[in-house]
Amino acid sequence: MSGGTSPADNLKYVDARLSAGKYTCLSAGNDLHDATSGLTWGYQLVSANSADRATLFEAVSACNFFACRADNERTAPITTPDVRVEGGAIVASLEKSGTIRFIGRDGLVRQESVGAAATYAPLAADTYVRVEMSVPGAQCFSQPLWILGGA
Repeated sequence: MSGGTSPADNLKYVDARLSAGKYTCLSAGNDLHDATSGLTWGYQLVSANSADRATLFEAVSACNFFACRADNERTAPITTPDVRVEGGAIVASLEKSGTIRFIGRDGLVRQESVGAAATYAPLAADTYVRVEMSVPGAQCFSQPLWILGGA
């Protein structure tokens, strides 16, 4: 995902690849040149102060590695998105109330909720599920969670 392209177009491409069974990792980029910046307006991955290899791999393995964006420099990004698996369901949360969407095969919205947390139990037809979280002016997109044994 690039700050210079449409998130909707990027996600359409991502969902086409995922639906074809091709693993795709969502990443984000911007044009920041300040190595000490802990907050990037536009797209951001992690704080530059915590972007060491071990931190990145731990975040990916825990499903908590997001491509996030804010619409402009006056909008604060989502700072604490969280996705985890509990008892066979996917639980997503953010620091304040917003919209949480669970997206499945072919980019179809499987569930949409408003609040600070939501839970989704994957359907038999799901081969993957990814999570989109949004608050006014900011969005975060999770990595896909592959559903083993899906259709």
